[in-house]
Amino acid sequence: MRFILVLSFLSLISSAAVADRGDIFLNIKGVTTLFYEDFSAGGQAGIGFGINEKTEIQLNAVYLIGPKTSSSDGFFMTRFNVTSFYTPYFGDIMPRIGGFFGFVFLEHDGKDIYELMPMVGVPLQGVVNLSSSLGLVGEVAPAVAFGKESFFDVAVKLGFRFRLSK
Repeated sequence: MRFILVLSFLSLISSAAVADRGDIFLNIKGVTTLFYEDFSAGGQAGIGFGINEKTEIQLNAVYLIGPKTSSSDGFFMTRFNVTSFYTPYFGDIMPRIGGFFGFVFLEHDGKDIYELMPMVGVPLQGVVNLSSSLGLVGEVAPAVAFGKESFFDVAVKLGFRFRLSK
C-alpha cells in the first residue's frame, strides 16, 4: 500500500514520458535475474537525462538479494552503472536499445567472497506512455561481469518512469 502511495505522489509531481533535451526522469523498477545462482530479486532506482528526442543517459543503482537454498549460501549484489538508451521510433510502445558500463559488488553469505567487478551489458527496453507524466517500463538486460567470480546474467525489470521536469 505504501508503494502505491509513493508512486501516486511521484506521478503527481511528474509531467511527460517522451524524452526531450533537458528532461529528467526517475526510474523505479523491480528486478529479478535469470542465470546468476538460483534466484535473486531486488530493485533498481535511477535518474535519466534526456540528451535529445531519441537519446537518454541514466545513472542507476540496483540491489539484489539471493536467498539461501540447498545449492547456494545466498548473496548480496549491488550494481552501479551508466546506461545510454536510443529510441529508434515513437509509437504506443517505444522500443529502446542501450548499452551500459558499471560495477558490481558481490558478497556471498557464508563465504569470504567480496569482489568489485566491472560489468557491461546491452539492455533492451520498451516504454508504454500511460500518461504525459508516467510510463510503464519493461526491460531485459543481458550483462557480463569480469573478475575472479566472473558471470553472465540476464536481468528482467518491470517498473515505472516518472518525468520530473517541465
